[in-house]
Amino acid sequence: MVQKLNCFCPSSNWYQYRTPGQSYGTCIQPVGMSAVWFAALASCQLRWNISYLASEFTLDKHQFVVEIVKRTPQIREPYAYHIGLRRIDGEWYWDQPTGLLPVRDYKNWGYDYPSQSKKLSVGMNFENSGKWMEWKNVDPRFPSNYVSNCFCPNDWIQYRQFYSDTNSYRYGVCFQPVTLTAVWKAAKMSCANRWNNSYLVNEFNLSKHNFILDIVNATVGFHQPFSYHIGGNKVGGVWKWDRPTGWEQPELKKWYNWEDGYPIASSTLNAILNQQTGPTKWENIDMLKTAANYVCETASCDTDNYCSSDGRLDE
Repeated sequence: MVQKLNCFCPSSNWYQYRTPGQSYGTCIQPVGMSAVWFAALASCQLRWNISYLASEFTLDKHQFVVEIVKRTPQIREPYAYHIGLRRIDGEWYWDQPTGLLPVRDYKNWGYDYPSQSKKLSVGMNFENSGKWMEWKNVDPRFPSNYVSNCFCPNDWIQYRQFYSDTNSYRYGVCFQPVTLTAVWKAAKMSCANRWNNSYLVNEFNLSKHNFILDIVNATVGFHQPFSYHIGGNKVGGVWKWDRPTGWEQPELKKWYNWEDGYPIASSTLNAILNQQTGPTKWENIDMLKTAANYVCETASCDTDNYCSSDGRLDE
């Protein structure tokens, strides 16, 4: 089943890529207008921040895109649509905002494709006689429908497997480091107004903590020893993570990063700060007194906490 519009995606015209039980950091938009490949490429680049012609790295993603296309009234049988495949110097690549990625493990070429003709230098999906969707290479002047991908808004950084590798696996979460100092309460309000359903960053696991620390380390305006607010706060005596207004706040329960001696038992130290004292660890502070930089997050899915179709956290 195709789920429309998680909170991560720009609008109801985009679909968040999902497989059973999991959401990914990719939004997909089918375009029911015919265009040649390079016009489709240019159109996709203008449709949202860092958007581009769709890539199909796996069979699951290919099938998800096919299902979306079949549900789009403007795209009719026999189905055919451009994707981000192109050939350069005899090798096939996926077009990406950060450059070209070679076609690797997954390939879906139709019978007798790709043709070796130099003129047939871009790829598209087409419906074969058995009603299967497969790739074929065509002349860039061949008109067809197309499908676009998008990722994070401008000035936001998408969570990925390795910070140092911009082409590593991406998750459905975007971060924004903020170099202005504020007390925790003001930082929370600031994050809530920076994007749709955004909030102070949650650190559910060590990998996410380390990725955020890498962002902080690379951001001009953050200075060592690092000190920055995150979304942990105590509610009714229980430590929880910040979420958008009206959403349930999940408890801290799977992973903790407290500095030795913390949290301090106090009725006023009810917010969490990342403080570098060697390693960067959590300390609890007064949410109205300690000023620091902070990091915001968009309300999408987390790698350990999947979302329902309305973007809310699944328990």
